[in-house]
Amino acid sequence: MGGGTSHTQAGEPGQQVPQDGSTDGGPGKEFTLEMLDSVIASDQKATDLPPPPTTEIEFRLVIWTTSGIPLLQQGKTNVKIAVKLECGEYKGNPPALQETDVHMCCTTGNAVFNWRIVYPRIEMPTRSCTMDILCYDHNPEASDTVVGLISFDVQKYAEKV
Repeated sequence: MGGGTSHTQAGEPGQQVPQDGSTDGGPGKEFTLEMLDSVIASDQKATDLPPPPTTEIEFRLVIWTTSGIPLLQQGKTNVKIAVKLECGEYKGNPPALQETDVHMCCTTGNAVFNWRIVYPRIEMPTRSCTMDILCYDHNPEASDTVVGLISFDVQKYAEKV
């Protein structure tokens, strides 16, 4: 072996190597392998490696319908849904609080939305990440009244991605 650094055939610094040995660009692991002559290894400075890139995920929520919403204003409710993400690692442009449109004069408590909420660019790992879904009786002349709330710990789902 000569002096200096040599690399295995599939081990150039930062090279993506498929887990199954294929060349189709499937899932893989990135690695760097340095092999040095043991005589000069103590004199050779180790290669500086950059930190791994940040992994980002995206939450997508589709609000299809509501049912059983209380009727608060003379037998009707103006149904509005809001979703609030509480996650310090959220770096996306859409606001953490996103709202649907308002279904005016809902007389059954059932409203159809087909509304999409997207939270892109959540950096992993997260320390804490919760999603609150609130249902309001919207009142354009006064403040909205909360008629329902559920809170999800979405961190455990994010960790599985």
